[in-house]
Amino acid sequence: FHVGYSQQSFPSREVCANGTVDASVTAFPLRQVQELIGAAAVYKTVYNSNRVFETGINLGGHNQAREKGVQSDVGVFHFHTRCFHHEVENTKKAVTSHNYISATDSNEEALTKMIDLLGGSKEDLCNGGEFSSFPSSHKVIFYAKALLCPIQTEEQFWAELPEVGLHNNEFRDFLQMVEGKYTVFKAHY
Repeated sequence: FHVGYSQQSFPSREVCANGTVDASVTAFPLRQVQELIGAAAVYKTVYNSNRVFETGINLGGHNQAREKGVQSDVGVFHFHTRCFHHEVENTKKAVTSHNYISATDSNEEALTKMIDLLGGSKEDLCNGGEFSSFPSSHKVIFYAKALLCPIQTEEQFWAELPEVGLHNNEFRDFLQMVEGKYTVFKAHY
């Protein structure tokens, strides 16, 4: 069945600047809860373990086969957008897991492989060129840009923050209250 709702986080310069590597996810601002219907319904999918290899599941739990499935009332906390350096680390893991690069590649070897995959050039990366589309190509672009033009990429990362009015502060406050009350509920990333 398809996950019906998503609660995502925003990166926070303030939290990241304080060097709080193990900051609870509740330290970060939250987006408004998103109902996942229509095309967005393939965002995340929970699979029957007996059928997972028949239908195919990709790295992020997305509905690879684009099956209709059943819309559910299940929600997912999707808190991977936090600090720039975490985003770079997580993106490298995803690009490596797809076997686009190797964990033992130097930065230059990884860049060469990613640029070949994307069908562009180093100049295109830092200047907003057009690239091939393939599974997780956005992660390949982000990681390659982080290696090649890190200052520009980090500035773009922070510049994409939405207005404060779009944050779900009430739910974050609720999660902080729960976290403070029940030590077993420590939502760390």
